Amino acid sequence: MSEMTSGVFGTGAGEEYTAKRTERGTYLPVWVDVKDLISFDVRPSEVTLKLQSLFG
Repeated sequence: MSEMTSGVFGTGAGEEYTAKRTERGTYLPVWVDVKDLISFDVRPSEVTLKLQSLFG
């Protein structure tokens, strides 16, 4: 389980937000229902299985 302690979700100064190279796509944080995780390329895949076993 995670907890937001401060800041604004989806903002930041890390490389995923500031890099000039865009050939790898974009990073857009979104909330996803646990039952829908299977349709996403979550890595490592064990994360999907664990979350579904806990909350699905």
